[in-house]
Amino acid sequence: MQSTIESCDLEPIHALGLIQGYGALVAFDRAGFVVARSTNATSLLGHLPGLGMKMTDAHFDETARDAIARVLENPEQVAESVQCFGADQRRFDLVMHWSDDLLLAEWEAKPLIVPPITHYANLVQQSIQQLQRSAASSLEQLLQVATDAIRTLTGFDRVMAYRFLPDGSGSVSAESRRAQLAPYLHLRYPAGDIPAQARRLYVLNPIRHIADVGDVPVAIEPAIPQASGKPLNLTYSILRSVSPIHIEYLTNMGVAASMSVSIVVDGKLWGLIACHHMKPLSVPHAVRVSCTVLAQVLSITVERNELSQRALAECRIEGLRGQVANALASADDATAGLLAANDAMRGLIGCDALSVLVGQRVGSFPANLDRAAAIKVADYLSDHRQDLLVTDSVSRDVPALDGLLTEANHASGILAIQLSGTPAITIIWWRAELVETVHWAGQPEKLTATGTNVECPRPRKSFEIWKETVRGSSRAWDATDRFAARELKAILQEVALNHIRVAEHERAALLAIMGHDLRDPLQAIDMVVTLMGRGLLSNADGVKRIEYSSQRMQSLIAYILDVSRLRTGVGLAMEVRKIALAPLLYATFERAQQAHPGVEMTVAIGELGECLVDGDRLVQAISNLLSNARHHGDMRFPIQVSANRCGDQRRIEITNRIPAGVSFSPGLMTSPFIVSSSRNPRNKTGLGLGLYIANAIAVGLGGALEVDRIGDDARFTIVLNDDPLLTGTAH
Repeated sequence: MQSTIESCDLEPIHALGLIQGYGALVAFDRAGFVVARSTNATSLLGHLPGLGMKMTDAHFDETARDAIARVLENPEQVAESVQCFGADQRRFDLVMHWSDDLLLAEWEAKPLIVPPITHYANLVQQSIQQLQRSAASSLEQLLQVATDAIRTLTGFDRVMAYRFLPDGSGSVSAESRRAQLAPYLHLRYPAGDIPAQARRLYVLNPIRHIADVGDVPVAIEPAIPQASGKPLNLTYSILRSVSPIHIEYLTNMGVAASMSVSIVVDGKLWGLIACHHMKPLSVPHAVRVSCTVLAQVLSITVERNELSQRALAECRIEGLRGQVANALASADDATAGLLAANDAMRGLIGCDALSVLVGQRVGSFPANLDRAAAIKVADYLSDHRQDLLVTDSVSRDVPALDGLLTEANHASGILAIQLSGTPAITIIWWRAELVETVHWAGQPEKLTATGTNVECPRPRKSFEIWKETVRGSSRAWDATDRFAARELKAILQEVALNHIRVAEHERAALLAIMGHDLRDPLQAIDMVVTLMGRGLLSNADGVKRIEYSSQRMQSLIAYILDVSRLRTGVGLAMEVRKIALAPLLYATFERAQQAHPGVEMTVAIGELGECLVDGDRLVQAISNLLSNARHHGDMRFPIQVSANRCGDQRRIEITNRIPAGVSFSPGLMTSPFIVSSSRNPRNKTGLGLGLYIANAIAVGLGGALEVDRIGDDARFTIVLNDDPLLTGTAH
């Protein structure tokens, strides 16, 4: 059976029951009874109390006894360290801490020659000043200052600043080393090199020192103290022994002593200051404390820099957020607003492409992005009821979307949000595959040894540079990208709620006006039937009046159906084909003049050629505009109609004179209906839906409806493009 080194994630490295041999450990319960001790304690410290006994004046030296007694009496007053003596007048640093209601006292052997504490204090002060001066510099320079300072403090052969990456692996970002050693700068180490439980311990206990990799560990007796019923928890121990797997790992690297100092940012392990020495090296406790202080200052500086960068990013996002909100607020509908805000949305989150979907309608930037891929992502979010999808490797994280996406401009990264509704709104940011050459410190696959009955994971032996070409992933999405996505989703939710409120108001008003307007033709039909029944109206005249009222009802119902389709996202059905445009327009204007002989109209149509349109829908839009001109214009002046070809565009213009004293707003067409239209004495039967539907038809044909004021005239222009952006359905 085989096992990978990841199985060491299960190893209880905080409770191995062993310590490093250059020190001793004695555990006391709260009453002062000895419950456990290391097997070397007597040889290092002299006469000791037995298990289940209290210390007396015959045990330890006076300084150690007083320090232990004070802590037992006042558990909150744990001293940082106390200098004392053991057997044969050997010097020790005594360090104590509480663990699972037990006081763990550790005697760490002190080197014979140690500079005074003031020496290290001065070095740390100078290093902190250097860090503060470098705070505004690049992250690499800041880490370099820290590695140089810790190497000066400790004397290690190599000191590295090791930064964790989003995938759990780590990279050497700065290095200070002895000239004879090969450089490790920028080398990558796999996530498995530092198991999960080791990372947790680095957050809890910020410094870890191994004085001699080849030293034989010392057992604690008993292995399971009766007081607690479980092995001693050595999480905060300075002498805690080392996992055999890690010892072999260091040995394979040629390292004889090591030290690691945690860089913790926002409560998470951000990185490590990793120190290596090619010979055994015992770093005094006071020096390690100095390194911890320096690392804490470094952590604060890194966190402050990240917060500063995040604040700048959030300020930029807030500005772009406002642009998106304004575009949505001023647009005819959500689709138009989102398409208009595409630059701002791409600015919110750095990407290689953007897709905007409202239902099945897709707008992509660049336009040649695979439409089917965008729909597939939107359907995936809907099917899985997700409102957020974030991955920098589709093939790894979302196999259901693999293949389809890599064909769309080799997109490997997706950040997508979806706002459910009718229709659903989906925004997708795409990032292209980033082909990267990674320089690993040895081949990252874990080597294993096999046994007959027991799995025996073994670390790799080689740390020679091993190059790997990594494919299938994009640049990773960071916390700022996720923040921006949430901000945009909040905007969409606000707009959606506002649209719901407006739609409810419009629906109530529309139903009231529709009921009033339907009453008129129904009453007219009822009256005609009554008159015909009494013989007061000829059948021919009666049929004409009933036919007129029926047509009015049918027209009104058709308007309401069109508006309902547009408001629910179903869209106006389109049957697009190439037709000769000029004959269609001539016929439309001729019928309009015949139907309204009292309205003067001037018509000028140029050479238009063939155009890809739905002829019936185009006639509907033009008829709505002509009706609008008749009902709202000053009919003492003719309605001017013109149609011309300008490059790839056909422009159909309808112009009418604005009556004196009438306020004209080009924004009227953005509303689905205008209540004020029903109060127009010259348009008592109108609901004000004509412009809204005409605009939807123009947009659905891949064009636009432009409204502007020219002096005393209002001009409405239907713009048609040779290559419409969207065909089939208008939304």
